[in-house]
Amino acid sequence: MTDKNKKGNIYKMSRKEKYENNSRRQQNFLSPEDIAAGRKAFWHGIEITGNVRNISPALWQFEHLTAVFINDNNLLRLPNDIGLLCNLKILDLSCNKLRSLPAELGELIHLRELLLNNNLLRVLPYEIGKLFHLQILGLHGNPLGKDVISIYNEPNGTQKLLTYLLDNLTDFGIALVQMNVTHDKEHNITHAIRLIRTAVQKYNPKIVVLPENFTFLYDKYNFDKYAEVIPLGETYVALSNIAKELRIYLVGGSIIERDDRNKNILYNTTMVFNPSGTMIAKHRKIHLSDMELDRDFNIRESDILKRGTTLTMFDVEGWKIGLGIGYDMSFTEMATLYRKNGVDLLIYPSAYPARLGLLHWDHLNRARAIDNQVFVVGVSPARDDTTDLMYYGHSMVVDPRGRVLVRAGDKEEIIYTDLEFMDVDKYRTQIKLFPHKRTDIYDTVEKY
Repeated sequence: MTDKNKKGNIYKMSRKEKYENNSRRQQNFLSPEDIAAGRKAFWHGIEITGNVRNISPALWQFEHLTAVFINDNNLLRLPNDIGLLCNLKILDLSCNKLRSLPAELGELIHLRELLLNNNLLRVLPYEIGKLFHLQILGLHGNPLGKDVISIYNEPNGTQKLLTYLLDNLTDFGIALVQMNVTHDKEHNITHAIRLIRTAVQKYNPKIVVLPENFTFLYDKYNFDKYAEVIPLGETYVALSNIAKELRIYLVGGSIIERDDRNKNILYNTTMVFNPSGTMIAKHRKIHLSDMELDRDFNIRESDILKRGTTLTMFDVEGWKIGLGIGYDMSFTEMATLYRKNGVDLLIYPSAYPARLGLLHWDHLNRARAIDNQVFVVGVSPARDDTTDLMYYGHSMVVDPRGRVLVRAGDKEEIIYTDLEFMDVDKYRTQIKLFPHKRTDIYDTVEKY
């Protein structure tokens, strides 16, 4: 729609102008002053401007609103109460600083246009898939996951994306496999595959995680015997195949990796596979366990293994995940660097001895979560009282507040929980831990 001004120049009308000038509806628009005054009437549209960061609760009393324009502001969060505006047909939130959206958007069943262009969204709530009347969906300029962007850019992408979101209207489930480990590598791999199948059949998780050194019972003098070249080794092949068969993301605990250029160099390495069976990440343990508590407890991994040198991250549906192995968890600086790189979840396949686990395990998992406001997953082998080295077990998932969501005992079991990622940004705005850091006095920086 176009019109002419007094000088005869043609200009394109804004979406709000079109809406105001719709003679069939004879719309009236609210002003911020109307909201502040609490005027409750049959108003139909509102435009909020002026560098707005938060929405006044007074807005929710105007249940007859059919159009809301809050674009070109600094809006940080869309309140859950947005679901109260049940008659909305147009919602324009473009050019703000939104990092997440509430699931309550799915309650706006009459919505026809939802414009979210140029925000900071990394993921969409699956509840948007319930907006069956949605005709226009604007998502350009957001750092969304590759899967979402790929579908959105297809012909008829809006409808295809809504179908995709509706089909995946589930929580972000993660299963931790706390398994018995023996000296028989072939048996351990077969047993791990069996437990992965059980986890998927029982819980249908998005991610399955195995423990550190799950292919052998820890013995540094046999590291060379158990080592594999990636991607040629039997463990790589088995994990790739099962991830592809079950259509899951699989964090493959850790194995002893032999360097493909220098056969004498060994690493403690985690492999991650996507639902296509492709390895999408490989993390080499950065901090090797060199410790001596007494004459009966002496570990020196650096005698055999080489240290990794880089952080490792991968994405799952727009959420960024960071990796560590065992002793890596003891170093808060590493976790802080992950958070500074936008990580939402830290996964630590670990194999803590029972003596050390009793002292540190619970505290480390919770501290890394609280210090960095991220989810933390620690996965251990099960305890076997008949072996010389007894693992601690007690695999767990901790949320960004430091609450233990699920925790295993010390024997073999599979545990599961759903991760509510949508609450992460909300919590980080309640306690602004990282913005409050005094980087003028101290800082944590990457050096590789």
